[in-house]
Amino acid sequence: AGVHVRTFRQWLSTGRAWMEDHGPDEIPIPEAVVVARVEKAMAQVGYDLRSAYIAVMYAQELVALQKRVAARQKENVRLVSLRFQGGRENKGSVLRSQAALRQSDAEIQQALGFLRTSQTQLAKALGRLRGDGLTVEAKFLLPIVKEPGDWAALAPPWSKPAGCLVR
Repeated sequence: AGVHVRTFRQWLSTGRAWMEDHGPDEIPIPEAVVVARVEKAMAQVGYDLRSAYIAVMYAQELVALQKRVAARQKENVRLVSLRFQGGRENKGSVLRSQAALRQSDAEIQQALGFLRTSQTQLAKALGRLRGDGLTVEAKFLLPIVKEPGDWAALAPPWSKPAGCLVR
């Protein structure tokens, strides 16, 4: 049972009196607030880790795709140059294909920069100092469910409530 206070002024003076007797380090925090703060922190860490993981996976795929595009552009430059030498293509087409090759090289560099940034974010989420060389694989261990069933059983263990974490 708590103290019933009639006005804000009385409530404020009661709080001040309590603070004078106990100090700011002894303020009781309800258990539900502590649990909510811990769960919020766990959710934020999980979100940061998943976001960084997905960003690295996306960046890796982007780099691989840009490299394939550059290889095709390089082959295109070679073919257009051969056709130009044989008199079947004009100089503008050669210059355009060379410009497309340089553009694809720039896009590779941009994708590599994004990969480095994503690796740094993942390293930070993992608690590491550096993210150089971090790679991820897309392996999903949950079964594919074709019919509705017990969705709670498929939930990862960290998403299930574990009761009171702090006492």
